[in-house]
Amino acid sequence: MAIASIGNWLFNFAIGFFIPPGFKNITYKIFIIFGILCFGAAAQAYFSYPETARKSLEEIEQMWLPGAPKPWQTKPGFSNLDQEAKDIETGMKTGSMSYGEDMLPGAGAGMHSRNGLRAEGSNTEKGATRLEDLRST
Repeated sequence: MAIASIGNWLFNFAIGFFIPPGFKNITYKIFIIFGILCFGAAAQAYFSYPETARKSLEEIEQMWLPGAPKPWQTKPGFSNLDQEAKDIETGMKTGSMSYGEDMLPGAGAGMHSRNGLRAEGSNTEKGATRLEDLRST
């Protein structure tokens, strides 16, 4: 954050020195230079940086691996977390809830939570294979 602040102050300082002589020497045409730079920055952002809105850190990390989709092919949303949440919600609604000592991690095939609640018949296995399928593509 400090480097970004220093860069911001330095470039603002440089622009403050550049604008007055620029207006004096090339008048209104100075805006053409800044307009071209703005369009260049927009093109760079579109073609270089993938969309990361509503994605987990793991999904963002996968975007930078070889064979990942090109940045201009990414869209906001469509996170694996959304589908996993739906799977958990569906599993919770269709499964039966139970309490017991078999709620320790690794005990049984259900979904475990911190409070010892387990949902029988949850779709956690399906979600795990879906993540593996995404990594293999």
